[in-house]
Amino acid sequence: MHLVGDRLVFAATDLSNYLACPHLSGLSRAVTLGERPKPRVYDDPGAEVLRDRGLKHEAQFLARLHEEHGSVVEIAEPEPGIPSAQRWSSGAESTRTAMQMGAQVIFQGVLFDGAWLGKPDFLLRVETPSDLGAWSYEVVDAKLARDAKAGAVLQISLYSDLLEDVQGRSPEHMHLALGRAEGLETFRVDDFAAYYRMVRRGFEAHLGSDPLSRTYPEPAGHCDICNWSQECDARRRADDHLCLVAGIGRNQRDRLVERDTDTLAALGRLELPVEPRLDGVSPASLEKIREQARIQLEGREQGKHLYELLEPV
Repeated sequence: MHLVGDRLVFAATDLSNYLACPHLSGLSRAVTLGERPKPRVYDDPGAEVLRDRGLKHEAQFLARLHEEHGSVVEIAEPEPGIPSAQRWSSGAESTRTAMQMGAQVIFQGVLFDGAWLGKPDFLLRVETPSDLGAWSYEVVDAKLARDAKAGAVLQISLYSDLLEDVQGRSPEHMHLALGRAEGLETFRVDDFAAYYRMVRRGFEAHLGSDPLSRTYPEPAGHCDICNWSQECDARRRADDHLCLVAGIGRNQRDRLVERDTDTLAALGRLELPVEPRLDGVSPASLEKIREQARIQLEGREQGKHLYELLEPV
């Protein structure tokens, strides 16, 4: 996410981050607008290893394309010091020129429409007519993962949407070069277009005004790699959030909040049975999480870890 003048410019990672955690999108917006400082970034050797492996995977796929197509046009990075918008516009123009010339493969191309920025790893020529001529292009992104993730499909959907503006037709397919030997995984653009448009509209509406007032840092899988994870965890602990109860589910938390039971302490002291019953939460499940909260609360009050052994069934 970038600020150009008084306008926000978004990238594909912003869309996938929104899918992973809407609260993260609000934090990114606040940092971009200068409303709060960037989070502290800690060295993560594991993340460095993954980045190195990702670059190696991309280089291997690039070498394969060199073998198959003979030549690859690489879009060079502009000189340092040039303003971002000018840099992106220059890269987009170089990419457009390479496409008009009919390059077989374009590496590190730039797609920019003034509001969204896309940097697909590769653009592959296909013999389907477009405004360019008797050919057009499809997107390929290299991902180290062995299976396609929703965020990755969203990214290449955005790239395909931006690509349509350049070549005058939507590409039929989009591809992921995954970290396994089977080669490309191919998707029909139209199969995911409605989903992509829905997520993009939701993202743009979410960032319209003060998104942080409408979200809470709910725990998510993305927390494992998020630079905000320590700040969000500290807030949840300060709030004694229900997610601190071991084994509790999101639906169970939502139903408890509807009954004004919104902290670990409140759940640990909850009188059973609850009338009327919680929708979608069985009495046995409620008793299990209440007992878990109770023993965690007692351990907190006594300053030590407590446990109870359950009778075998």
